[in-house]
Amino acid sequence: MLAQKKKFVNVRPAVIITAGLIMGIILGYAFAFINSRVTFGLLCLIISGLLLLLLRFVTTKIKGGIVLVSMVIIALLLGLFGIRADIYHSYKSQGKSTFSGVVWEVFSEDFYDETYHYSLSVKGDFLDNTNAKVYAKFSSKHRVYQGVKISFYGDFSLNDNLSDFSFSTDIYYSVSVYESTVEIGELNGFIPALKHRLLTRLEKFSPNGYSLAYALLTGETVYVPDAILQDYKNVSIAHLFAVSGLHVGLVYGLIILALKLIRLKPYFRIIVVSFILLCYVGFCGFSPSSMRAFIIILVRELAILCGLKPDSTSNLSISAFILLLINPSDLFNVGFLLSFSVYLGLILLATPLSNALGKTLPKFIAKPLGACIVSELVSFPILLDSFGACSIFGFLFNLAIIPLTAFLYPIILFSSMLLCLIPVSLFATVSELTFSAINFILGAINTNLFMVRGVTFFVASIPYYLFLYSFAGKFNISAKSYRFLRIILLIATIFALFMVNLAY
Repeated sequence: MLAQKKKFVNVRPAVIITAGLIMGIILGYAFAFINSRVTFGLLCLIISGLLLLLLRFVTTKIKGGIVLVSMVIIALLLGLFGIRADIYHSYKSQGKSTFSGVVWEVFSEDFYDETYHYSLSVKGDFLDNTNAKVYAKFSSKHRVYQGVKISFYGDFSLNDNLSDFSFSTDIYYSVSVYESTVEIGELNGFIPALKHRLLTRLEKFSPNGYSLAYALLTGETVYVPDAILQDYKNVSIAHLFAVSGLHVGLVYGLIILALKLIRLKPYFRIIVVSFILLCYVGFCGFSPSSMRAFIIILVRELAILCGLKPDSTSNLSISAFILLLINPSDLFNVGFLLSFSVYLGLILLATPLSNALGKTLPKFIAKPLGACIVSELVSFPILLDSFGACSIFGFLFNLAIIPLTAFLYPIILFSSMLLCLIPVSLFATVSELTFSAINFILGAINTNLFMVRGVTFFVASIPYYLFLYSFAGKFNISAKSYRFLRIILLIATIFALFMVNLAY
């Protein structure tokens, strides 16, 4: 009897289906630039070839293969038509109009000449557009908050639908506001009112750390001074202000700890956990990183309830699939890319690197250090391409700041909740002391020394990531083949980096 052929890789259906959705979104984006029938035909041939390979190598069971391939095709079409619907938006009317709606997101707030100066997005109705998001800049004697009702008269124009800004924010219009017509109303909704109370209470009782504490709890950095925020970016710890797995995971841990004390049954536990975490990520604006963490936790809880073993890679894929199905343009959102790429990197690379470091370092240092190094290596190309700069020693700062945050975050969260209820300065003490100390340390360091600038990855990121993930050891190939593959990928990365930066 012939020995059964080993699978080339341990395939997970959720990963393959999500890859099909992502391919569809990318093709939809490409078709916005290339509309020729010849190109479309070539792309269809490529897709057909890939699907045939998938059917041949993914499974030895023909029926299972057909089902999986059919699901991949459906996911691909969903992505293709989903992103095209975003690109070819139904909003077409332009011109002068009155506007009424609510402030959706505040991008910047400056105060000088006794006037507030804003750039923000508003959601409302103008001309024949309903519930459209609009980018606006104006000045006002009154302070504007997220969720505030607003009305004005302005000249509306359609943005470039293929701009990064439009894709990452779903804002397809900009408006020149006639400032004399601006009327600011009341807060609209419970969550904006709660965030407003949190902000004003922190601002009153924690004057030095209120903006950072508010950013830590909500993910909104609009009130953080630019110089201070830049220092945090320069040492790669600005991710503390992007509500993600760290924050949601800590809240989840607190909920589980509380539920264990009351011994709640599993099926009631998942309802309580889901409700509280959904309220929390809603409070944080349903950011891609917080939603990713929420969905992964929810899928994990469902797997445990059904007696299944949770699988991190499948959970991550399901989370990406759901988010991209809701909003395909999230694929071009920097927060989405950073959140999912870093989490995938931790799944694949953190253990191998920590084990390698554990040969010379104690395990309690090797494990967190390995995770910090992996996070920096994986996020490096995205940060450089998106922001033009990235820290090269950020893993050292993260090694110190993440354990501190894990310890202090529940305290800051709980004390801030109490501060919203009872206006006592004691409840703002921890956040005030924490961020005053961090700001003092960063202020004493020239953080610009840790930055890499002037390098663009672009297509070089493809061999770079393949090179990194080759160290995960997920493929059934020999060590000698791995060494050869890594050398080829490293050379390709260096060559591509050189060509890309030469072109720029």
